[in-house]
Amino acid sequence: MEDFKARCADLIYSEGRLVDLREWDAWLDLFQEDAEYWVPAWNGEFEYTVDPDGEISLIY
Repeated sequence: MEDFKARCADLIYSEGRLVDLREWDAWLDLFQEDAEYWVPAWNGEFEYTVDPDGEISLIY
């Protein structure tokens, strides 16, 4: 399990570095074709939307 956590952390750090460097093509290469990138909106002050197909999203 620790190896999985380390690999996930490496991916997140790599993604952040590519975004910081504005290496957009390399950042996009991290995603598989069937990946979904979703940034939910808010239903209220402390409640996010949960359905990207039926509710407003910031990015989908």
